[in-house]
Amino acid sequence: MEIFYNSIIQEVYKKFLHAPFPEEHTRKLSLKILEYEKKISYISKLITFCIQKEKKGFGYAIFQSREFCKNEPVLLLLGDTIYRSYTNKTCSVQLIEAYELLDMPIVSCIRYTLNKLLIMVFYLVYGKIKMKQF
Repeated sequence: MEIFYNSIIQEVYKKFLHAPFPEEHTRKLSLKILEYEKKISYISKLITFCIQKEKKGFGYAIFQSREFCKNEPVLLLLGDTIYRSYTNKTCSVQLIEAYELLDMPIVSCIRYTLNKLLIMVFYLVYGKIKMKQF
């Protein structure tokens, strides 16, 4: 049952990511947004799925990707993390450049105090004040 369920989930994701957008959706978009949507659609076709057969946690899920990666460098960005750069370069570009410069694994972490986190959440939720560097 578990394998059947996983294959259904995988097919749902593939259909969602690879299906063309309906015309009634795209004709409402500005040219700028339409170009962005096309870019995201192209990127989504490059995604490869690997579903855990056994639920062994996040670390094991990453470990499973080793065969796909074939000893090549990997940039892992988590969907539930806020990535914010204080320069004109994205966080991912900064990490890639650091890796290429040092030729070694790079890890990026930042410590937030509860006060800073609450301020950031307030700005994100209420959107009344433009986000600023604190």
